Amino acid sequence: MGHHSKTAALIVVTAMLGIATAWAPIAIESGRLHAPPVPAVDLGVSLAGPVITPAAIQERGTEILGGVNYLLAAGALLVCFCAIVVLSFMRAESRSKEILVHRAVGASRRQLMTRGVLESGLLALTAAVLGSILGLLILNYAIAAWPGTFEPRGLLASLWLPVVIGVTIALGILIPLKAMGSMRPSVPPLTPLLAPALCALQLAVCFAVMVNAKQVGHEARSLLGDGRADEHNGRVFQLAIPASPSERSHQLAELITRSGVADLFDVASLSSPGALNGLGTVNTVITECGACSQGGIATPLRPVPVSLSVVSADTFRALNATLLEGRWLSDKDDWKAQRVAVITRRLARAHFQNGQAIGRGIQLGQGRNNRYTVVGVVEDPTLHGLGGALQPAYGVYASVLQLPPTVVDFLVRPRRAVAWSSVLAWLPRGSLKEALSEQQWRARLAAPIGWFGGTLLFNGAAVVFVALLGIAMSMSIWVGAMLPELAVRRCVGARRRAVFRHIAGRSARVAIAGGILGLLLAELTADPLSAIIPGIEPFDAHGVFQIALLTLAVMALGLSVPAWRACRLDPVEVLSKHGD
Repeated sequence: MGHHSKTAALIVVTAMLGIATAWAPIAIESGRLHAPPVPAVDLGVSLAGPVITPAAIQERGTEILGGVNYLLAAGALLVCFCAIVVLSFMRAESRSKEILVHRAVGASRRQLMTRGVLESGLLALTAAVLGSILGLLILNYAIAAWPGTFEPRGLLASLWLPVVIGVTIALGILIPLKAMGSMRPSVPPLTPLLAPALCALQLAVCFAVMVNAKQVGHEARSLLGDGRADEHNGRVFQLAIPASPSERSHQLAELITRSGVADLFDVASLSSPGALNGLGTVNTVITECGACSQGGIATPLRPVPVSLSVVSADTFRALNATLLEGRWLSDKDDWKAQRVAVITRRLARAHFQNGQAIGRGIQLGQGRNNRYTVVGVVEDPTLHGLGGALQPAYGVYASVLQLPPTVVDFLVRPRRAVAWSSVLAWLPRGSLKEALSEQQWRARLAAPIGWFGGTLLFNGAAVVFVALLGIAMSMSIWVGAMLPELAVRRCVGARRRAVFRHIAGRSARVAIAGGILGLLLAELTADPLSAIIPGIEPFDAHGVFQIALLTLAVMALGLSVPAWRACRLDPVEVLSKHGD
């Protein structure tokens, strides 16, 4: 009876964890997460459609990353299903003798089935209620911790979860009872082949979830620690200047002049929102390629999708950009000067004759004065913003004085202590929308990615715990099927140490199979992540090695108890029991 209560408790705990782990991702995916918005701006030029703003890019990245989280939660649910199946069969098999006794004293099949229905219903209801309560608590905490806003669309999408888990528990108990003969119970065996297969599958999902959680968490930490420590003492002022383009250009030029007085700042950057973290406005430009051709057809003018960022001269220093050819944008590239642009290396190599872009033109926007002369080529930037990798591979930088935005980020890093009140006096009157320290600004940038990393880490921890239970039960069944063979080995002189090594050797094959499958799953899910969050590598050898050691430790823990018990059994008793 004690063993029955233990397996019942394990079934309830496993099902409860499965429901609680998957509840929040399913409910969140049924609604919509909104990241902290990047303000929409008017650049003072009519851009050809379609125009994709930094806010739209970030929203798309959040949506896709939520889908990845949903898929990984489904993987955790799969591990839960495997564990429940194994536990249900173990429970049914252990009760076969008890059922035989009840049949021998006159209990009918209907009575046993009725008892099974009540028992499975109680277990399923307990797991569903407890799991739903815990899942709702986790969901509320996750929504409260999300740095943006959440648009709910009801809980109906999550209500099927406890129902499915409950049905799984019920079937796991009722199917073996339904298979009983007239007088002798016959529980369908969980074959020695199926047990290691379930074990390998749980290892694979555990491996993939933990790898992705580590990658996303590492990217969030790198955003907070990007650059040197002395570069984090600046401040970011967000300004709104609702004036005509020429007036905006004049006010921004005055701000640049004031910030350069007395050489107080190492960096005084003016840029469109999103530019500092690699999010630009996606639009199509026409490049004057020259004597270029594609497929034998001359293409002197090429439409190219690019990511447009509006910056000042100091923005390149804030971005740690590297100049490859030509010159930077300067403060002299103002409203009255010739329109100029700096482009990235990849755009120059791909869409200008022989990669020589200096002096050639780019048609940006519609109407007059839309030709911009390329004056510099910079190295392709390192992107940071959520969804940044969804942008085109080509970048264009225009002067903030020639395309003055209605909203601008003013980043200043002082060389020495400075009175910030004096800086506030320089700003155009009534223009200040928000002021943050650079550390706070970086924390806001990293917060959505860090939230997803924490969510994946929680899912990974739940998967590890459930997988440990499932692996231990699967290995117990597998080792139990090997007992006659192990007993023969003991009878012909094999020591316990040799028997244990034999079990470990067979288990190593399962671990290798699970690791290979997990590596494949991690590779398949890492590609979408690297396409959403810049900086995530599709294959991080160091991280994969660490997670591999963790999954091997989970496998070893799950194997140790049944292997130790098998080595301590008397071989004569084992052979006589299985001979009967």
